[in-house]
Amino acid sequence: GELNLDNMHGQRPIGGVDLGVEDVGKKKEAHEGQSKYLQKRSKKKQKKRQKQLSSLIRGDDSMEGDIPKLKKEKLMHSDVREKATKAKNKTAIKIQEEEPFSETEEAVQEHSGDEDADESDEDEMGEEEENMERPAIKATVPAGKSLYVPVNTPATANDGDEKWNGCPADVFKWMIHPITPEEFFNTYWEKKPLLIKRKNRFHYKGLFSKEIQDSIVRKNYLKYGTNIDLARYENETRTTENPAGRVNPNIMWAMFEDGCSIRMLNPHSYHLPAWRCVSALSEYFGCMVGTNTYTTPKGAQGFAPHYDDIEAFLLQVEGEKYWRVYDNPEGADLPRTSSRNFDQNELGAPIMETILTPGDLLYLPRGFVHQGISTEEEDSVHITMSTYQLFDWAQYFSKLIPRALQSAMSESAEFRKGLPINCLDYMGVSKTDMDSKKRDKFIKTATRLIGHLAEYASFDAAADDVAIDNLHNNMPPALSYEQQCRSGRIKDFSVTCCDDGKKKGSKRAKKKKKETTEDDAGLNDHDGHTCEVELLSEMITPDTFIKVISPRIVRLVAESEDSVSLYHCVDNGMWYHKEEKQSIDFPIDFADALEQLVNDEKYMQVCDLEGLEEAMQIDLATSLYDAGLLLISQQEPHGYSRE
Repeated sequence: GELNLDNMHGQRPIGGVDLGVEDVGKKKEAHEGQSKYLQKRSKKKQKKRQKQLSSLIRGDDSMEGDIPKLKKEKLMHSDVREKATKAKNKTAIKIQEEEPFSETEEAVQEHSGDEDADESDEDEMGEEEENMERPAIKATVPAGKSLYVPVNTPATANDGDEKWNGCPADVFKWMIHPITPEEFFNTYWEKKPLLIKRKNRFHYKGLFSKEIQDSIVRKNYLKYGTNIDLARYENETRTTENPAGRVNPNIMWAMFEDGCSIRMLNPHSYHLPAWRCVSALSEYFGCMVGTNTYTTPKGAQGFAPHYDDIEAFLLQVEGEKYWRVYDNPEGADLPRTSSRNFDQNELGAPIMETILTPGDLLYLPRGFVHQGISTEEEDSVHITMSTYQLFDWAQYFSKLIPRALQSAMSESAEFRKGLPINCLDYMGVSKTDMDSKKRDKFIKTATRLIGHLAEYASFDAAADDVAIDNLHNNMPPALSYEQQCRSGRIKDFSVTCCDDGKKKGSKRAKKKKKETTEDDAGLNDHDGHTCEVELLSEMITPDTFIKVISPRIVRLVAESEDSVSLYHCVDNGMWYHKEEKQSIDFPIDFADALEQLVNDEKYMQVCDLEGLEEAMQIDLATSLYDAGLLLISQQEPHGYSRE
């Protein structure tokens, strides 16, 4: 994932597959050939591009809706293009570990077919070829670097539909299937890349596409630099070619046809399936998740080789892209900032080379250098799910240590003692070579005091500080239709569970249900239990069942002796830090009941709230419901137990 987190609501997203490049010498020749080719671009093409863009800017109707295709630059190396073309043939697929790692060879997939079919035969197949099973490439995987996972489930047009509507754990399992979460976190997370190849081109269907991108741009006010970047990588030079102001879709696609890659920042702000996926994954990881999308024309590359500062999951949704991944440079293990752009001669040999096709996934840990280029056959679209930017021990200690020092200064006179007389004569960078007993004593005393800081550390308060920042970073939760009903977002309606599956709503309720959008249709809770919509006319009573939408979208902290604050993200804007930190203050008398609510994922009755009289119980539940933090039910929820 070629991402730039400075402008995004989330973050950005390697594994060892070799397309058959024989040696470094051939790669060098290919690079030199590429550079010579790009230097020979004619002025005629440049004039044609300028004429086209000028026509669009003038509003020439003849250009709208039928943008002429400009000839693509063939950026792929000659040997890579040859291998990519051969991968089209139906051949046996193997993983082969090369020396010195291993001498074993294992066949993981096999396709039957005539290897001698020529190009004319393929052209005559027409649309049938698009539906033909796409064989994976022959893959060379250095041992210990990555895993190539074949998936043999049959592909249908409906595969992947609404998978992002499940519970957070199910969404993550779907995204990395067939790898289990246990295997993923034990073997790959923050350690090494993971490549998952699938025969199911519909696995990520609906998350994003060129058509969806075009619709978003035409229906919304998007700006270059804020929402869209047009990027190009030619002659080992990365350029951003953003026009000024609002994104004009016709100009955007014209520049795309001329070889620019389109990066859309935070598409989940405009596309519900992506938002639902981000919302589920944010809850699963317990921290911010973001997205970018990359739409790249045939044979083009938009971004220079680089590494990112996040854990990223690259999901191929349309077309094909050839990826090269390199080991992380020295000192770049789990970096906290993204890298500069690297020159090709700095990279060395890749640890992975592969072509991603629709339904494939590539996981890239922080620090692994990567670059991607579309194949000559198809435009490429991929979406990057990214997380864990600055969500590390360093961030935690940046909150913990200042708090601990403040407490130590307040409570211990030892930390308030004056420094030794004239200590600056022997302490400092220019004094490091001094052989002084005074210097040794100074360092010994400072080391001892640092050790004592742990006695004054408030580990939980530091965690609360991290949690509050994390809530501020997050998107608001994408609620299901059931949750919208239960939280009062759909006016005058509630959801009750029906064990017999029969509808229990008034005609008005049934009519209202029919008016819901297709995205919200289908009321199933995370256990697959069917729910029906009915009119809500009752107020919150002691017998009403309540629970917070999710414990991970709220944080209860004690910021003074007489009050507590409940931070949340339900009122966050759809853009990063659009709103200030959101919180509700309560008198300290409500602390026990609030702690009970935020730490329990199950329904409870209002009358069970601890430490409050009935009137205060109802006031608390009503306040949280009005703030959009509670789900309610007037009937006993499915699976409810008082234990």
